[in-house]
Amino acid sequence: MKKIIIIPFLTILLFGCSNTPLYKSELYIPPAPTLTVVPTAILSDSEIKGRSYPIDYQQLKKNPEKYSGEWHYFKGKVLQIIESGSGGNAKTEIRLGVTNKGYGVYDDVVYSFYSGETSFVEGDMIHAWGITEGQYCYTSQAGWEICVPKLDAKLLGKI
Repeated sequence: MKKIIIIPFLTILLFGCSNTPLYKSELYIPPAPTLTVVPTAILSDSEIKGRSYPIDYQQLKKNPEKYSGEWHYFKGKVLQIIESGSGGNAKTEIRLGVTNKGYGVYDDVVYSFYSGETSFVEGDMIHAWGITEGQYCYTSQAGWEICVPKLDAKLLGKI
């Protein structure tokens, strides 16, 4: 009696009890959705500016992954700038202080990466438009790990 009950139970467990066909050729597979991706290289300056919006730094710092992939705008002071490469291979990294604490002191850093060269130097006031990409962590000269919001800058401008 126990064998008779166990066999149907195992059959249901292994093969299920739905109306789903067992053969792959009978399954309907819907077509993949079509995504429209606009490369940022073909966006005009006004389109980049139009997509970007300001964001409260404390909200971004609290959960940078939440805003990853979104277009944002920042205005601030270049605290540090490092360029490498030249021509089409030039890369620029900018530590941008976005909160004016008064007396020329800026805090709340956004780490911006830009493909290209700039004329900026430390102390310049700039605009930065781009896509936030979570956070960027680096080690300070004192040996501390520092994590700040990361921006893939698509457009920069001097104030």
